[in-house]
Amino acid sequence: MATAKGMSPRQRRKEIDAIASQIVERCVKDGRTVHELVAEFGISETALYRLFNREGIRPNSPHSGGFPRKFSDEVELQIVAAYQDGVSMETLATQYDGWRGSIKNVLTRHGVPLRRRGGVTQPLEDGLEEQLCADWHAGMSQRELAEKYGVHETKVNRVLRRYPAVGTKRKRREWHPHWKGGRRHHLGYVMVLLETDHPFHDTMANDAGYVLEHRLVMAEFLGRPLTPTETVHHIDGDRSNNTLSNLQLRQGKHGTGIVYHCADCGSFNVVAQALGDAPDA
Repeated sequence: MATAKGMSPRQRRKEIDAIASQIVERCVKDGRTVHELVAEFGISETALYRLFNREGIRPNSPHSGGFPRKFSDEVELQIVAAYQDGVSMETLATQYDGWRGSIKNVLTRHGVPLRRRGGVTQPLEDGLEEQLCADWHAGMSQRELAEKYGVHETKVNRVLRRYPAVGTKRKRREWHPHWKGGRRHHLGYVMVLLETDHPFHDTMANDAGYVLEHRLVMAEFLGRPLTPTETVHHIDGDRSNNTLSNLQLRQGKHGTGIVYHCADCGSFNVVAQALGDAPDA
């Protein structure tokens, strides 16, 4: 018995209420799913779910898997062992003719730690990871690799991340049309990209991995990273001229275009000294 199309909401509600007992019986006793009930009675899924909510029943929906069910003690131990071996809840629900909630209840009762969804990662065949990395190194994209080996693109990315020697950006960024060799300009200064294996990377590079070139030049000359209070002055005022002869190490902030030297001898070997330690004039 199907409801007629083109009815008003009130008329459709009356028609559904008239066959509500039949729908509930077909769902509870005969185990019909929502899709089957929609095809049989000609009403929408939304109307069915509203009816089920009013009646306080759980539909046999492919999304819910059906009514919760109980398993024997022997079957429950089999479910626990299979889950601990890496079988997903969805697979177990299909295998034991239940639904995911029933499998989850079994695992919870037995105190089994639950994995997050997607937590099971199937290993690749022996030698496939090395071949995948070799193809990546040869120039194939992650999407092309996923299509070639029949795996998800996320798995390809995870494999490459486990092999930093062949999967790092350092191997591929030179191919990008906008790659400028790891140099950029900011407010007249030159910034350079520090590789993660550089000894000064952790102490001098910013979150993006860049460091001001004049500070790096001075640090490499001194053989140590600069402290936060140390500054580097450009003698000629050109912020892009980062040759060592044009740089001076300072403590604290310094003015633009100002250089300190001894007024008597002209020496640039000028050091800061606390007032209490200054020699008597």
